Amino acid sequence: MNRLKMALNVPMVVVVSVMACGALSGWVGCGDDDPGATDCGGHGVLSMGECFCDEGYRVDTDDALNCVQIPSCGDNGHWDTDQCICDTGYTVDPSDALTCVEIPECSGHGELDSEFCVCEADYVVDPQDGALCVEDDSVHQDGVAVDLEIHLHANDVKIDLYTMEVFGEEETAFDIFIGHDDPVDSGPNIHLGPGVTAQSLDGTPLYHAVTEAPTDGYLSDDPGANDYVIGSTWRDGGDGTLGFHMTEAVYAVRLANGTHAKIEILSAQGGTVHVLCYLQPDGSRDLTTAAP
Repeated sequence: MNRLKMALNVPMVVVVSVMACGALSGWVGCGDDDPGATDCGGHGVLSMGECFCDEGYRVDTDDALNCVQIPSCGDNGHWDTDQCICDTGYTVDPSDALTCVEIPECSGHGELDSEFCVCEADYVVDPQDGALCVEDDSVHQDGVAVDLEIHLHANDVKIDLYTMEVFGEEETAFDIFIGHDDPVDSGPNIHLGPGVTAQSLDGTPLYHAVTEAPTDGYLSDDPGANDYVIGSTWRDGGDGTLGFHMTEAVYAVRLANGTHAKIEILSAQGGTVHVLCYLQPDGSRDLTTAAP
């Protein structure tokens, strides 16, 4: 019994097994002559088996115990997590994902005319950037104008000439807006979209006779002064119930991306307005169309 008590009173000795320095690849702190020592490539600090890299360096994706320099992206972009984010006018080099290179003029598929592109066959001007050419995904058909139907009382009032779609008044990206707010008679009134300019082609009253957009003479709206380029000049007399009388005026329109279009309001009655539209998306001034 006394022997048992003595055994129980013997202090417990805890033996901690210490891993040999070389047993864990990359372990530091065991001396400079340790073949397994590492300093994160000389550009960081190793702590608890993890590299904390110096400014301008990141952990090598192929070696977690090494710090490598963050790519400069060719000095025309910045590194974000795992890829180059290039500055405006630059794109990632297809042959080197760590470098940003200048985007060729008109993406290499056209020529710059002033500040906007004229694109080669099968390419159109980027709807968001007139200095780029992109593969043609538009609804455009050469020489074919589209009759778009606007419904003033159903909030189908804004036109996107690139897609030839009609949207509601809440849409912020549009080319043509037919409002019901003419400053003279509160009737239908055409507004131009952001960056859109236009002019009346008074000397050419026939729509299909207009084959080329003018080079200059385009004007923008000034809503603050109730001054609209197209406004209500497309109608002359009549009313919304029996129908407005059309002037048959044709308008040249230049979109914010530099492409050209032509429109004519064909009819307006009972809140329904028909607008004949043609857009040339390749950046040229060719507006040739054929009568149906």
